[in-house]
Amino acid sequence: MLRRDDELRLSEATQARYARLGDDGLAKFRMTDALQRQVAREFGFGPSDAQIREGLEVMRTAMVLFPNDPEVKHAAHYLRHNIHVPCPLPIGHVVPLHIPLWPVQRAGATATLPAPTRVSSRSPSRATRCRRPGKPPVQDSPVVLGDVLPQNGRPTVLMVGSHT
Repeated sequence: MLRRDDELRLSEATQARYARLGDDGLAKFRMTDALQRQVAREFGFGPSDAQIREGLEVMRTAMVLFPNDPEVKHAAHYLRHNIHVPCPLPIGHVVPLHIPLWPVQRAGATATLPAPTRVSSRSPSRATRCRRPGKPPVQDSPVVLGDVLPQNGRPTVLMVGSHT
């Protein structure tokens, strides 16, 4: 199943479909889910949605089911092509306040950064531009995390994650 998932994901047709979706992560997630559902059906999981979900679970948890199997690790697309790395900050760590935050610059984006509550000497200059490979630089400047956190003495909790 993992080999078939990998074969389909890396096919020219699938890669072209991913490319047409641009930066729409939700659309790419839905496309990957549909592709994996196809693989589950090809391997006999179905026809009910519960049976297909069982097939998805088998694919998505293969590394947990077979943790020391190098063939599973090599066959699992999401393991070989994972661009995410472990967070360098341990749970409970105080996050450095000089981390730059860039505004989202794309059509339909709803995420915005609050206006800085203060400007520190660590804030990047207004001339700073974000360099993105193959894309024009973002015209807006970042703000620094410490500049947008409330200064009311209450703790701030940052929760982040990803789905791969």
